[in-house]
Amino acid sequence: MLVNFGIDPDAIDNTTTAYHISELRTKWQNLGVLSHPSYDDGGFRNIRRKFPELNQSIQRIWARVWREIENDPSSRYPRCRGNFSLALVSETHAQKRQIPNGNSEYLYPRDKRLGRVEWIRLTEVNASKEFERAETISRSPIRRGKSVERLWRERFQSLAKFSREIVIIDRNAATQGLASLLGFIDGAATNCAVTIYSSLYSSTDRHPPEKSDLNEYRTSALDFENIDTLTIYLPQNYHFGREGRDRFVRFDERAFSLGHGITEILQGSAVETGTTFGPTELQYMQDLESRLKGNTLPENIIVMQQSDLVQ
Repeated sequence: MLVNFGIDPDAIDNTTTAYHISELRTKWQNLGVLSHPSYDDGGFRNIRRKFPELNQSIQRIWARVWREIENDPSSRYPRCRGNFSLALVSETHAQKRQIPNGNSEYLYPRDKRLGRVEWIRLTEVNASKEFERAETISRSPIRRGKSVERLWRERFQSLAKFSREIVIIDRNAATQGLASLLGFIDGAATNCAVTIYSSLYSSTDRHPPEKSDLNEYRTSALDFENIDTLTIYLPQNYHFGREGRDRFVRFDERAFSLGHGITEILQGSAVETGTTFGPTELQYMQDLESRLKGNTLPENIIVMQQSDLVQ
């Protein structure tokens, strides 16, 4: 779902305005990963070197955004070295490639092994088809019958790949498909912490889970390599009716709500039950996490470190 995009350093010029930079920043924060091709040894330094050539007002805006990036490299503004599907280019390069104003073209980069890439002027980032597609996916319901593998690749894999923290709120997560979800995450993430807010007992049972249930679950972990820490909070079930009726998943600062839990839909070979899906307010989810955490007894918290997860 995330868009890997590259920026042509020559596009960092005085034709960009505060509005253009703000639009890019929003798309980057919500749906983007800044990439540079593996053959470009200069990498992101080539972008930064353009700042001194700018007018002071534009230079200050770019510098402020870049400071945010450097202070928070792993969440709101992810970056990577590798392939990209969108190139934000300068007016000069757009004219050379005969890209129409207000539109984009799918062209081959220097390394044709990377496949076709959408080329568009940086100042027209709002017209990008790649970002438009990602926005549509981020707000589209999940359909019954869709391949689970394809659903993971299209909607969740890139989110997991660039996240250091993944949080799930779902009363049924611990007993319904959690092992499958953790397997997906472990195959995509790197040094990731996973936190689950769930319950081990049915919605009609008002009693906390038995200690033996917790011990049995603690010893049932699969062999994970890329999940550093798995933490499971098990508040009493009625707190989910009061605090967490809906299901939520958060990849760093990108939060989403679902009608059915992510562990439920990522079971088997095809989605059995369709569900709504869309972005939700980050602060709302973080407040919910805090309340559920505060309502969990210490003995109903499971923490497994990497040394525990690898059998």
